[in-house]
Amino acid sequence: MQSATVRPEVISSFLEAELHAGRVFGPVDLEFANTVQVNRFSLVPKGHQPGKWRLIVDLSSPKGGSVNDGIEPSLCSLHYTSVLLPAPKLDRLRREILRWEGRKSCTKRELLSIIGLLQHSVIKPGRSFLRRMIELSKCVHELHYKVSLNAGFRSDLRWWSCFLPIWNGACPRSSLGHQKPQVTLTSDASGSWGCGAFTSNGEWFQLQWPGSWDGIHITAKELLPIVVGAAVWGSVWEGSTVLCLCDNAAIVAIVNSGRSKMDRAMHLMRCLSFFLARWGISLVCRHISGSLNGAADALSRNAFPSFQRLVPGTSMMPTVIPDNLLQCLVLGTPDWTKVDWIALFGRSL
Repeated sequence: MQSATVRPEVISSFLEAELHAGRVFGPVDLEFANTVQVNRFSLVPKGHQPGKWRLIVDLSSPKGGSVNDGIEPSLCSLHYTSVLLPAPKLDRLRREILRWEGRKSCTKRELLSIIGLLQHSVIKPGRSFLRRMIELSKCVHELHYKVSLNAGFRSDLRWWSCFLPIWNGACPRSSLGHQKPQVTLTSDASGSWGCGAFTSNGEWFQLQWPGSWDGIHITAKELLPIVVGAAVWGSVWEGSTVLCLCDNAAIVAIVNSGRSKMDRAMHLMRCLSFFLARWGISLVCRHISGSLNGAADALSRNAFPSFQRLVPGTSMMPTVIPDNLLQCLVLGTPDWTKVDWIALFGRSL
């Protein structure tokens, strides 16, 4: 996992100890690799113990062939509903974020400390806002070396400073697993007319592309209706597990990982992560074939009669998309470090 690359020497020390204790096996010749179980792992700083680390072995990886996948669900299953962050830890998070605002540099040790604190806040969507911090920590080798805090760091830190004041410490830890999702969101986008989405509760919306989006990549266009859906229906979905169906495999990967190399797509993911974290929503995206996505495709092409025929019983009137939200997601120039941008985003909530 990405955090394991931050301190490779600590990983090596851990693996030596685990091998000596007989809890893991290796190194393994490639010819025998298919006969042993391989799990990924991550490295986590221990709270209140500077310089100390915890090795986390992911027994749910790889998906479909993990140790946990070998457990019969009818015999044993575990579903997390929500986790409440203790008030002292939540207060510490808020204080630390305030302390870091305005800083221009720090040591690598200090940077790793704030990364560890945020990484263990249990806000899964918020972990998208650690990627640039982790990358920044790799620019120097020694813990006492100075690191200049760049615009990417300040942008991600501002996300946390905007979110933490309105967060009550509760966050879902559920995944779909063998559960039935409480809400299904189906979306699509066309390169020409616009985009649209509808839910299993009968709500829907559609949006025509403004002229400024004529040359925008289809990846951003396909991602937009998912973000808009979380924004306009998030308060209704509060605390729910949402299954998002999309016929674009790249979008499925971006939503589930929280990462994209495309700036506009990453901007939309930052907004999506904020909405999901604010309302305590667990969202999982799954791919469906285009042949099964006719209803959302009809919305994206402004073919409402076809949509009604394919999804009877939906509302006759679309959900209204607020102007501030459109300005924030579609028309504005995103910059999380600018006061006016933060104000615009606040008005869209």
